[in-house]
Amino acid sequence: MTDGAMTTTGMTDWGRKRRLTYSAASIGGALRLAAWALMRSKSYLGAYLRRQRGRLGAPKAITATAHKLARIVYALVRFGGEYVKRSEAEYTEQVRGRLERQLKRRAKELGFEVPRKQFLELLAQAKSNRADKGNGADIFLQFAEPAGALR
Repeated sequence: MTDGAMTTTGMTDWGRKRRLTYSAASIGGALRLAAWALMRSKSYLGAYLRRQRGRLGAPKAITATAHKLARIVYALVRFGGEYVKRSEAEYTEQVRGRLERQLKRRAKELGFEVPRKQFLELLAQAKSNRADKGNGADIFLQFAEPAGALR
């Protein structure tokens, strides 16, 4: 008999069942498995994973998404709130807004400026094939401006 040797049943030589421990490694593995399952998901986290995979590669993206899942779980357990499911479209809109702000900031740093007045004058020269819609500037102000095209 050896001292505390394990058998295939999980029992020690003394007949006691081995106690399971939940280490950070096993929790991390479960979170990485959950992150991998999000790869084809049409959710906010699925979109995040796919974007990170394009930037970092699959292994690092899965780890980053598992870390995001860990932060969400921690916040839910610690503060007791409810999880608010966000859609892929919300994430895409958030990323697009961030990219637009970065682009405008960089253009301003380089000395470029978006001449809104000249842009609208140029669009006003474009005639619409439907008289009730007005010219190009009217169409732009009616449809593209509310969506935040020049903000």
